[in-house]
Amino acid sequence: MDAEIARVAVRQHSLILRDQALACGLTDRMIRTRVTTGRWAVVSPGLYRIAGVPVTWHQRALAACLIAGPGAVVSHRAAAVVWGVSGFRPGPLDITVPPGQSGRNALARVHRSAVDGVRRDGVPVTRPSRMVTDLAGVVRGDALEEAVDDVLCRRLCRLEDLPAQGRLRELLAAWDGDGLPEGVAEMRVVRRLLAAGLPQPVRQYEIWVGGELIARVDLAYPEYRLAMELDGFRWHAGRRAFRGNRRRRNRIEGVGWRLLEAAPEDIGDLVAGAAAMVRRAA
Repeated sequence: MDAEIARVAVRQHSLILRDQALACGLTDRMIRTRVTTGRWAVVSPGLYRIAGVPVTWHQRALAACLIAGPGAVVSHRAAAVVWGVSGFRPGPLDITVPPGQSGRNALARVHRSAVDGVRRDGVPVTRPSRMVTDLAGVVRGDALEEAVDDVLCRRLCRLEDLPAQGRLRELLAAWDGDGLPEGVAEMRVVRRLLAAGLPQPVRQYEIWVGGELIARVDLAYPEYRLAMELDGFRWHAGRRAFRGNRRRRNRIEGVGWRLLEAAPEDIGDLVAGAAAMVRRAA
C-alpha cells in the first residue's frame, strides 16, 4: 500500500486525497493513524501532504485544484506563473472551476467558467491562449504587453489563437509582419518603433549581397538599409568575440548598411536613433 501511495503522491507534489488513499487499500482508521503519528499533514479535510516534504507554491496550486474538485484549473495570474510567463512571480492563487461547481476554497480565489485545461509540472492549468484572455481582464499596461509577447515568442500558442478584441486588439496589431522575434525585449523594440510613428520593421532580416549572406539582424528597414541589433553586449564576451563582432559590423556597413546596437536598458536611444535616420531618408 505504501508503495502505491508513494506512486500517487510523487505525481501530485506529495499530496494525496482521502479517496485515493482508500483506493490504495487504506482504511479511514489507517489514515487517522498516519495523521496522528505525524506521517501525514492535513492540508484540508480529505487532502493530505506527506510529512517532511517542503511546502511549495506549485504544491499549494495543485492543492487548491484538488480541494475544488474535478475540472478545477489554475488560472489568471497564477496560470502565468505555472507557464513561466515573463514578469509574473508566485503569489496569491486563482483557480477556475466549471459552472455550477461550488469550488469553495481557503487557498485560492475562485472563478467560474467553462475551461479546457492541460497539465504542466503536474498542475492543471488553463491553456496559454485562455490564460492571456483572462489576464487581459485583470492586469494593465506593460504587464499584459509582456505576457502577450512572451507567450508568442515562446510559441506557447499561435497569434490566431488569441482574440483580437478589447485590450488585446492593439497589442496584437504590433505582431503584423513576418518573422518571429527572438524574445520579449526584441518585440519591445518593435512596439516602441511603432509608437514613434515608424513603420513595421522586418524581424530577423537576412542581408544578402550577390548570393552571399552577409548577416542576419534582429530588425531592419531594408528600404533605408538600416539594421538594428538588441543586446549588442552579448558579442563582447572576450577578445575573440569582440573581434568577430567588429568584423561583422564592418561587413554590414561595408555593403552600404547602417547598424544600430543597444542593450535592453538603452532601447530608448536605439529607437530615437532609428527614427532620426528613417525621417532623414524618407
